[in-house]
Amino acid sequence: MPGTNMNIKWSADMTTQIINGNSDLTPSIERWRHGTLLTAEGTRTNNGTKGNPALVADIFGDWREELVVRTTDSSALRIYLSTEVTDRKLYTLMHVPQYRVEVARQNTTYNQPSYTSFYFASDTDFSAVPVPYYQSPGMLDLLENRVSEYALSGELTNPLHSRLTHSLKQAKFHMSKGSRGQALKFMNTFIAQLEEMKKPGTISNKARLNLSYQAHALMGLWK
Repeated sequence: MPGTNMNIKWSADMTTQIINGNSDLTPSIERWRHGTLLTAEGTRTNNGTKGNPALVADIFGDWREELVVRTTDSSALRIYLSTEVTDRKLYTLMHVPQYRVEVARQNTTYNQPSYTSFYFASDTDFSAVPVPYYQSPGMLDLLENRVSEYALSGELTNPLHSRLTHSLKQAKFHMSKGSRGQALKFMNTFIAQLEEMKKPGTISNKARLNLSYQAHALMGLWK
């Protein structure tokens, strides 16, 4: 008989697998009729009857779930993730509010599988999968703070510091008015200013790369 308690979204074809292993048995991920996909040697689950792992959740991104289990001596947690190449493209399941709450519930109330608010299986109709609306106003504040920190440390000097600060304030103003296109325009200006001012003494290479990375990430969310 297959296990009946905890499952995991592990395979590349979006099928769901079973986690086996309770008491002193080594946890494993089993695919019904296909055998064992993973044996988590040197680890154990957390109880005797149901064999619950420490956590099953999509914590690293894409849509596959990771298996978190304790080592046999309980001195550490070990995280296993699927390395199967997949042709299915989907955002991280942590962007699904119901799934995110389900993951929290695993740790606070009762260990049972976390489910999405839409049909998730090998025959999923992707036209019926909702596209999450996600924005993070705090990321713009974080970018402003990072610019200020680099200025205080001497890794960013004027006139570039003033120009970057102005571009961010303009982006923030337009975003607050709902003008996403104008906000993106000023973020593009911010990135262009970083690229223009590469000469020594204006901005350190580390600061330039970090600020550019964060700006591109923020623009990706806005788009």
